[in-house]
Amino acid sequence: MSESKETIERIAHLAKLKPFDDHQRQLEDFNKLLGVFETINDVDVSHITATHHPLKSLTQPTRDDHITEIDNHKKYQAIAPSVSADVYLVPCVIQSEE
Repeated sequence: MSESKETIERIAHLAKLKPFDDHQRQLEDFNKLLGVFETINDVDVSHITATHHPLKSLTQPTRDDHITEIDNHKKYQAIAPSVSADVYLVPCVIQSEE
């Protein structure tokens, strides 16, 4: 496959690439790259089955989801200096310089 200078410039524009100053060299390099892709496309892979996931046989270890601690937030908030709507209130630490 051989592409023209205009095609190379259009592809460079679409890919947001700055074209080479040496258009002939860029055209040759691009055509070499297309040749590599054609070689890859010529490889017969019809006998190879698709891999859905390389680690399909591995499973993520999990644990049972159950409560292991008692909810003591009311007990802790009872001794807190200031609480409102189940939220601890703290004094302002950073003062504005207004």
